Amino acid sequence: MTPPTQPGTDLTPELIDRVMELSLEGKDKLFGLLAKELDSPPDDRTDEEIAAEIKRRSDDVHAGNAQLLTPEEVEQNVREMLRRDFGFEL
Repeated sequence: MTPPTQPGTDLTPELIDRVMELSLEGKDKLFGLLAKELDSPPDDRTDEEIAAEIKRRSDDVHAGNAQLLTPEEVEQNVREMLRRDFGFEL
């Protein structure tokens, strides 16, 4: 299923509001469509390489070498990104 595209369509506050009102299932479907649209190159790492990266990051967290963010800090970062990149305030 390919959604219709309209050149010049902006990410408006109204559109963001509509997306935020979607059910969890609707958001999941939208995310899937957007992920396909972005067409990012596939991750060519092996399962072993991915497992090694996960272990390395976990070890960093447990050793105190990773900068962890609180949920509030993550929310603030998202708000700042939306304001900076899209001119949108939540």
